[in-house]
Amino acid sequence: MTTSPPSVLIPALAQKRFMYSPYTQLMESMKACATVTQVETKGEFAREMKFSPPTVVIAIDAGISEPENSVVLQCLLQYTRGGGITICCCNFSNAIHNVRVKTFFATWGLPLKSMTLLNVARRQRIYAPSPTSRVESNVFGPNEISIDVNECPCAYGPVGRGWLGYVGDVNNEDGSTRVIMAMTRCLPQSAVVPDKSNRFSPRFKEWKFQTNRRCSRTR
Repeated sequence: MTTSPPSVLIPALAQKRFMYSPYTQLMESMKACATVTQVETKGEFAREMKFSPPTVVIAIDAGISEPENSVVLQCLLQYTRGGGITICCCNFSNAIHNVRVKTFFATWGLPLKSMTLLNVARRQRIYAPSPTSRVESNVFGPNEISIDVNECPCAYGPVGRGWLGYVGDVNNEDGSTRVIMAMTRCLPQSAVVPDKSNRFSPRFKEWKFQTNRRCSRTR
């Protein structure tokens, strides 16, 4: 018997298409093993949730946190509490307004705040600093930025019968792509495609970008 592939719904309600380009590796990896649908309006989102409920929802920008999209956030909350998976990643952490961060996570029943999350339970931390952590940067020296061990840039925890994931890395890092794929609980690591971008010199090769076009329903 043939089984249907997982379905991924991507709400990009901010409609900032110029921000899609850094995430080519993630998009192509998901399309290799799932049906991927990207929507940019509340109406499109509502139709997909009603007629084609997704296996996972991946918010690539902060549009779901805007007051005018509160109906979308409530729908996502209901979907996740009922057993769905919602992941906030890509440009989400860069675009969400500081004044809305605490309120946004409070809606999910989580006491989180700031872009690198605070108050994350240890069992829900996927990546976090330790007392021996050091900054690795081409801009700042190892002692120029203080490290707060209470901060967590990558978290994953239960909401009702479902899961909410958060990845604060806005760059197209291979590791971040793999973490997002793992958070979906349905997209295999074997589907991750190589990151072929090469815009910057070798010194900055960890900043990986590549041109991408708007993603519609594909297989």
